[in-house]
Amino acid sequence: MADEESILTFSEDISTAEAPDPLPVGDYPASVHSIEVKTSANSGNRYLDAVMRVAPDDFPADFPLENAPDGALIHYRRVVVEDTPRARHNVRLFCEACGVAASKSINVNEFLGADVTISISHDEYNGVTREDIRSVKGLEKYEGQLRRYDPGGIIPKAWQQEVPYNLRNEGQYRYRVTVFDEEQGEIVILDRAESTNNWYTKGEAEEQMASRMEHVMREYKVRVLGVDLYEVWTKEGGNLTR
Repeated sequence: MADEESILTFSEDISTAEAPDPLPVGDYPASVHSIEVKTSANSGNRYLDAVMRVAPDDFPADFPLENAPDGALIHYRRVVVEDTPRARHNVRLFCEACGVAASKSINVNEFLGADVTISISHDEYNGVTREDIRSVKGLEKYEGQLRRYDPGGIIPKAWQQEVPYNLRNEGQYRYRVTVFDEEQGEIVILDRAESTNNWYTKGEAEEQMASRMEHVMREYKVRVLGVDLYEVWTKEGGNLTR
């Protein structure tokens, strides 16, 4: 008798299933959904396997939502991480696109949740046309989560999440950079604190803030109005309090 859990049941007969159409060629806002270091079976080189997610709201108006109702997940595997001049330069460019501080040592988990722009083309594999990410760059406007100035100072929901157990040995911080957009004439907040994937010690948060401000001021016509460093968890007597 067959085990019930071993039976696969679908909503349609898969004998006539066809591959869904890929996203059309073009540039799309995306976020780093997952990332890990892998080793190429052919060259033996280490590389980043980054999965980029394009949200359904960013699909073309005529693209069938049922093709990817939870968003399109596309692998990007063009960043080699060997210790060579070319690889180091390419890793630096990827760091800048993701708003991650480039230094001698990089924690790849810092890329998680980064907002970027991806350029999609098409290739063919086993007779199926699929998306191929040709390049990754910073968002067309600002990097990080963007929202208009909120005079009420509402704390993002992500700050109310539980700190992972492996990080509970010291205080954890998040940061916010407020700038004035001289082209649009409005105040904008650049806030990586919206992402639950980023937890920083005080030193790490200060380094991230400095890197973000340097990049934004170099790339865009903005004036920094202020930076805020928030201690969102502290260790008191062995117990953490918010």
